[in-house]
Amino acid sequence: MRAAVIVVALLGPVLASCALVTFGSSDYKTTCSFSGSDTGCGKCIAQHCQPEVDACCADSSCRAKPDDTIGIGTLYGDPGVLAKLDTCGGGGSCKDLENDPKAPAIRACIEDKCQGVCDLWRSSTLHADETNCTVTNPVSGTPDCSCAVPGTVQDAPSSPNSTECAAATVSRGLCCADKDWPAPAAKCSCRTVTCHLYSNACTCELDIGLSDQPVDECSRGSCCIATDGTCSCWEDRGCYDDEQKVDKCTADLVYCSSQRNVDRCSAN
Repeated sequence: MRAAVIVVALLGPVLASCALVTFGSSDYKTTCSFSGSDTGCGKCIAQHCQPEVDACCADSSCRAKPDDTIGIGTLYGDPGVLAKLDTCGGGGSCKDLENDPKAPAIRACIEDKCQGVCDLWRSSTLHADETNCTVTNPVSGTPDCSCAVPGTVQDAPSSPNSTECAAATVSRGLCCADKDWPAPAAKCSCRTVTCHLYSNACTCELDIGLSDQPVDECSRGSCCIATDGTCSCWEDRGCYDDEQKVDKCTADLVYCSSQRNVDRCSAN
């Protein structure tokens, strides 16, 4: 149900409207309803965060739909804080609500009071020790491991996986995690860093199954750390402007580019 402002007369009939109505009498109070009255998340928000929700309903800039240019809304664009509250309170993802800059008070309250019952993103009760981790042996024969946090609180495993997944789990391991790790649906993996010989270069990188010509390090030619986290030594060119020049390439110079470096993925 679309979030709406309901004005309740404590000593008289119920007056309801989708716009905030202001009364001078203390006999009236404003309450902003939203979806999820029968869900754990919705009940938690109503119990602990109703003042923050009511404040948003009373604020025209907070309750406005940014894409509502003709008064009836549109099918695309930003649906607004209250629609995002409906999704969150109704048991869906709270990510859009948590990301909305117009709802900092609602976000802070839900993250503080409703962990474990709402599908949170920024702050979650699902931590790295509750992940499902697996160790595999890819074609190259070099073991690696990966972990994933359940996507929602409902998917949390009853018994946390105790599989070890850390840099020490694999030879010359590098662990890379999503930037919001260990938020719901975040992933983390530890893989071996290897150095390979190519026709005109030697590259140290996360193992990609090219272990037929592995070497301990690369040092011939111009050695450069690229923005993708790899380190290569080139015989036919120097380092580009966005690369870092080094004396040689070794496994410990390789880093996670689109993710962040971590020591381990599991907590065990």
